[in-house]
This record gives sequence, structure tokens and C-alpha cells, in this order.
Amino acid sequence: MLTKHEHAAVSMLGALYALMRDYVVGSGPTREADLAEIAHLVHGLQRAVMAQAAAREYPRELRLLGEVLESPSDLTPPPLPA
Repeated sequence: MLTKHEHAAVSMLGALYALMRDYVVGSGPTREADLAEIAHLVHGLQRAVMAQAAAREYPRELRLLGEVLESPSDLTPPPLPA
């Protein structure tokens, strides 16, 4: 589950895209391609924030932003599903 700050960050990134779409990107022939590029970048940032919830759930396998994992030699890989 996202924290209130992570949820706000994801929402702000969505609002940034809307601001760019509505007021920054022009209406010329490259508009759609430029918006697609911006959307790709915004989604990447949103995924980075949302990955925090998964990292908290699986702290031995996933790293929180700004943190480090234990030494890989200390980790045992999870068993593969049957």
C-alpha cells in the first residue's frame, strides 16, 4: 500500500502530464509523439514511486528508493513455483 506522500507524488505526476498536455505542448504535427514521450517518462516516475509498496512487502528481494539491499551472498533465492 502506498503512503499518503507516495500517493500524492503519483497524483502530482499525473497532474504534471495534464499541465504539459493542456498548456505546454503545442498543437503542431509532432504533438502526439511528444505527448507519448512525456507520458512514457511520467509513467516511469510513477512506477518508481509505486514500486515502494512492493519493496516494503519484499524487503529482502526489492530495494526501497535511496536504500540498499543486503549483500546478495546473504540472500537465498525464493523457490520456483511448481
